[in-house]
Amino acid sequence: LQQHKDEFMQFIWKRRVNAKKQMRSLFSNGSGMMCRLGDVISNGAMEGIQLFEQANIVRACRDAVRWTLCEPEDVPAYLGKKMALVNPKFQTPVTVKNSRLEFHLDERAVKGVWGCVYANQGPCANKLATKKFIADMTSQTLGHLIHSEGALDNVAFICALARIVDAAHPSHQLQSTMLAYPLYAGTILKKKLVSLGYSIAPASEDYGQIDAAFTKSILKQIYHGLVQEQRFYLEISYPDSGVFRAGFASASHHSGNEHHVYPGFDEYSFGFDSKGDIVYNGETYPYATFPETNAFFTTIKTIGIVVDFYSGTISMVLDKKLMPTAFGNGAAAFNHATQAKQRDIILSHMIIPMFAIQGHTELQINFGKTSFLNAVDAKPFESVLGLDLAKAETFILDSASEGRDRVNQEDEERLQMVTNKLCWLAAEKNNFRASMFADAPKSFSQFPPSIYRRSLACTKIQRVWRMFRGKRERKRLREKQYESATIIQRVARRKLRQLRAKKHEAAAKIQKNWRRLSFIWIALMRCIYQAPIPELHRAATVIQRKWRHWFMYRNSPIAAKYNAKIEDIEAAVNKIVAWWRPLCVKISEKKRMREKHDAATDIQRVWRGYILRHILRDDVRRKLTTIGQKIAQHRGELIRIRAAYILQNAWRNYVQRRVRAEKIKTRHSAAARLQAFWKGYWVRSHVHLRFSYGEAVFLIAVCKALRNCHFLLKMYRPCGIVCPKSSNY
Repeated sequence: LQQHKDEFMQFIWKRRVNAKKQMRSLFSNGSGMMCRLGDVISNGAMEGIQLFEQANIVRACRDAVRWTLCEPEDVPAYLGKKMALVNPKFQTPVTVKNSRLEFHLDERAVKGVWGCVYANQGPCANKLATKKFIADMTSQTLGHLIHSEGALDNVAFICALARIVDAAHPSHQLQSTMLAYPLYAGTILKKKLVSLGYSIAPASEDYGQIDAAFTKSILKQIYHGLVQEQRFYLEISYPDSGVFRAGFASASHHSGNEHHVYPGFDEYSFGFDSKGDIVYNGETYPYATFPETNAFFTTIKTIGIVVDFYSGTISMVLDKKLMPTAFGNGAAAFNHATQAKQRDIILSHMIIPMFAIQGHTELQINFGKTSFLNAVDAKPFESVLGLDLAKAETFILDSASEGRDRVNQEDEERLQMVTNKLCWLAAEKNNFRASMFADAPKSFSQFPPSIYRRSLACTKIQRVWRMFRGKRERKRLREKQYESATIIQRVARRKLRQLRAKKHEAAAKIQKNWRRLSFIWIALMRCIYQAPIPELHRAATVIQRKWRHWFMYRNSPIAAKYNAKIEDIEAAVNKIVAWWRPLCVKISEKKRMREKHDAATDIQRVWRGYILRHILRDDVRRKLTTIGQKIAQHRGELIRIRAAYILQNAWRNYVQRRVRAEKIKTRHSAAARLQAFWKGYWVRSHVHLRFSYGEAVFLIAVCKALRNCHFLLKMYRPCGIVCPKSSNY
C-alpha cells in the first residue's frame, strides 16, 4: 500500500512538473499567447462576478426595496438585466415613464431649468479585454501581407490565418491542428472558418489551397468584426420643436444624483444639443445643421450616437449618415491636447448615457430593445449587459452554493478565498484547454483494486453529500425567493391601494361637485319660473311626453321615408340655389352695366346736341329741327316697322333651328337603326360560339317575346317618384 502511495505521489509530481513546463513554453511563445491567457483569466473573473450578481439579484432587489434605494417600478429593469433610465431618488420635476425609456418634465418644472436623467449602466473599454490589441495585430498582419504579397506562399498564409483566428477565437487550437495535419491544413482551416460564421465561397470550401486574396478577405472580416464589437450605438426620438441635450458622462466623476445639469456641463461629460451643436465644459461648438422645423405641425425626429472604443471617439448619426467625429481623436472643434484628454476619458472610464430636457419636451430612448431606424455598423447599448454562462457555470454555482449557509464574518472570508481559488482553477483549465498542448488521457487501472474501491466509495459518498447539500441550498434559495417575492408583492399592493384611494377620492369630489351644480341649477330654475313644484312637474311631464313621441317618430319607418324625401328636396333646392346664385349675380351685373350705358348714352346725346346746336348755322339748325319734329311725329310707325323686322328675324332663326334639329334626329335614328341591324346580325352569327344550342334557342325566344311586348314598356313607363304614403309600390 505504501509503495502504491509513493507511485501515486510521483505521478502527481510529474504531472505538475509537466504543467509548469507547458506554462513556461506558453510564456515563451510571445505576446500573442500571453494576451490570450490574460483574456481568458479576465473573462473568467468577469463571468464570476456577473454570475454571483445574477445568483443574488433577488436578494439585492429585496434589500434595495426595503432600504428605499430604488422604486418598485425599477424592479423589472433590475431583474431583466436591460438598459433603462433610472428614476430620480429625490423629489425632482423629472418624470420617468413605466417603460423606463421615456421621460418628461411635470408642472413643477421652472422655465429655463434643465431636468436630467441617467441610464443604469454604460459601456467601458476595460471590459473589452484585448480586442483592441487583437484588432491592431490583425491590421498589422494585413498591412504586412499587402506589402510582401509576392514573397509569401501557401504555408505562410495558413500560419498567419491560424495565428489571427486563434487569437480572435480562443480554445480552438488551430495552430496545433495545423502542425499535426500539414497536408489537410487548408481544408481544416476553411471548415473551421465556416463553422465560425465567416463568408467563404462554397466552391472553394473543399479546396485546400489558400492564396493572398482569400487571406485578405478573411483578415478584413475578422478586423471588421473586432472593430464592430468595440462600437456601441443608441437612438433618441424627439419632437422637432423640443429642447434637449443628450450625451455621456464619466461614471467616476458623476454620482448620478445631479438632476439639474446637462451633458457637457463640465470636462468629464460630452453632449449634443437639439440645435445641432456639441457641448463640452459648459461651452457650445457648431457641429451639424438640423433641418428647419415646420411651423404648422409637429413631427418626430430621430438621431443616433455612436461610441467607438477602438478609435476613442463619439459621433452622431443624422438622416442615416455618420457625421464626423464630435469628441476624441479627429474632433475638428478642439485642439490636440483637448482631443487627447477626451480620448483618455472615453477609454479609461465607464461612460453613462445622460439626457436633459427643458419645457414640454418628451424624449424616447432606444438602447436596442427594438430595431433601429438607422443602419449603423455597431452593437446596441443593450448588449453591454449581455452574459455568457456557458464557460464558467460549474465552478461559480458551486462557489455560490458554498457560501449561502455562511452567516458570520469568518465564513464569508473563507467563501471569498474559495471563490478566488475556484476562479483561478477555472481560468487555468480554460487556458490549458485553449493552448496548443493536449494532455494524454490518464487511467487509474494501474492502482490496486482496494484503492480503486475506496476511491469509488468516496465518490459515491461525495455525490450523495453534494445532492443533499444541493437540495438544502435549493430549498433555502426558494425560501429567499418567496420572501423577496412577498416583499415585492406587498409593495405593489400598497402602490395599487394608493392608486385606488386616489381614484375613489377624485370620484367622490367629482360627484360632490356635480350634485352641488345640479342643486344650484334646480334652485335657479325655480327662481326663474317662480312656479310651484306640481306645475314644474306637469311641464316636465309634457316635455317628456312630447320628446318620447318625437323620439318614437324619429326611429319609425315613416320618419325614415319622410327624412329621405326631405333630403331629396333639400338636395334639389341646394342644386337650384347653387345654379341660380351665380346666374342672379350675372343678371344683376348686366342690369347695372346696362343702366350705366343708358345713362352715359343720354349724357352723350344731350352733350352732342348742345355742341352741334352751337356749331351749326341757323338755317341748318332750323332744317334739322324740322326733321327731328317729323321723326318724333312718326315715331310710332318707325317702332312698329323695327318690331316687324325683329319678329321676322326671330322666326327665320326658329325655322332654321327646327329644320337642323329634324335633320340631326333623322341622321341619329338612321344610325341607330343601322347599328341595331348590325348588332343583331353579329350576335346571331356568333351566338353558337358563346352559348350552347339550348341556350341559343332560349335567348332567341326571349328576344322575340321582348319584341312583342316592348310597347308595354313604353306605355307603362315608371315615373321614378315613390309615394311615401303607400306600401304597395
